[in-house]
Amino acid sequence: MPEGPKGDVRNALRQGTAGCANSLVVGLKRSEREHCDEVFGKGTKDAVFSGLGLSADKQKLLDLAGARKDADYRYKYSQAPGAVPDTDRPGKTAEEMKKSLGVESHSATIPF
Repeated sequence: MPEGPKGDVRNALRQGTAGCANSLVVGLKRSEREHCDEVFGKGTKDAVFSGLGLSADKQKLLDLAGARKDADYRYKYSQAPGAVPDTDRPGKTAEEMKKSLGVESHSATIPF
């Protein structure tokens, strides 16, 4: 049997692409696996996302579901208060409250 690589060549192969890609076969130590993870992880923060590999129809459905969920969340947790009637003085009529809210519809009448 031929003798394996020695010294620096052995370390270069273990910590290179071939060794990192086959960490279980090569039998890398924990520190060597962590080194490989760091090497593979460099630049991923700035890399362009290539997608999930979904068809265009499925991706569109996923995007719509995400937008709907985001809109529901924003609606539920929005800080914008609704219109609150001015009830500072007791005995205020419905017509006065309607005007304070800015409602410009016809007043309702009861036919009796």
